[in-house]
Amino acid sequence: MGSILILGTGSAQKDLINYCIDAGHKVYACSNKKSIVAQNLGDRYISLDIKNGDAIVDFVKEKDIDYVYSIGSDIAMPTIAKTSKALNLSCFISEKTAIACHYKSLFRRLIPSKFNINFLEVKDEQELNKWDIFPCIIKPTDSQGQRGVYKCLNRKQLVEHFNQAMRFSPSKSLIVEEYVQGDEISVNAYVVNKKLVLSFISDRITYKEYPGGIVKEHIFPSKYEKNNLLKEKILSLVERCSSSLGIKNGPIYFQIKITKELNVKLIEITPRLDGCHLWRIIEITYGVNLLDITMRHLLNKNFKDINRNGKKVNVIPHSLKFLSQRPGTLMGQYDVSQKDKKVKYVDYFYNKGDCIQSVNGHMEKVGYYIVEE
Repeated sequence: MGSILILGTGSAQKDLINYCIDAGHKVYACSNKKSIVAQNLGDRYISLDIKNGDAIVDFVKEKDIDYVYSIGSDIAMPTIAKTSKALNLSCFISEKTAIACHYKSLFRRLIPSKFNINFLEVKDEQELNKWDIFPCIIKPTDSQGQRGVYKCLNRKQLVEHFNQAMRFSPSKSLIVEEYVQGDEISVNAYVVNKKLVLSFISDRITYKEYPGGIVKEHIFPSKYEKNNLLKEKILSLVERCSSSLGIKNGPIYFQIKITKELNVKLIEITPRLDGCHLWRIIEITYGVNLLDITMRHLLNKNFKDINRNGKKVNVIPHSLKFLSQRPGTLMGQYDVSQKDKKVKYVDYFYNKGDCIQSVNGHMEKVGYYIVEE
């Protein structure tokens, strides 16, 4: 078995860390904050900023590491691509693709117009005068996890949120987008040699009382799954947008809005597994393990062909529900029990009494459970 450096030590990377350890790989993981996950790694945890590509390259060379990867982190992907290219390691995407997907203003310029929305990149508050579509969203071009995302109903709110959003942008660049009314879905897709081979659509349920589309639940399969015409539009978006961004292999995660006219608009795209642990509910619902497929493909450079609709013929709906608390509060006691036959999986990100760290600043994930609907 080889060695792997995993970028990030948050709850999203926990699944990948455990998978690689169980598979017998020598695992290192790095971040600039020592999380609960990092504490459990002992001397396998390395204090390194995952955005520091040069430092990551040096560490991988020093330890003669075979693979570098991550899940659930947009900011990790450019570093992974850069390191893999520099050291000739296996990687799904180019550095150009990783950067384009990470910077929202870049991917908006590259995707087909029929799936796009009106947008404006701004670096100075005066540039907001060019925008006249409301409601709208203002957010960093280069952040993740709903950090610094605000919905604005008018110009006054847009100006008020400019500095708040800017605090979360490393490059000091924001993007203003028209707010798309309608239901939101997620698509977990997988491509091999530019061909879409797997796709799973879920209803993405968010908190209405908080800005930024903070997720509280995913439901599989989506209520739109049986609408063949709409599903065709969704898969067309998936195929054409991934092609436009040069994503030829590996997992891709999409957030998509469905308009009242039943058109589909791309909200977010990232060439990785999501940070919501959806691979686990997909395995429970469809019998397809996207995490295992991803890692076998990355490590072995091959792919076991699986029917795009999964292995299970009779699909039983399931939902993944997040347990959430306000940042700064103490982790409570939750009574989700796997003694209930409908509860298929439970995981907590904190121990009881731990202080909840701020990520989006509004409502933070502290755990989740998967339940049969």
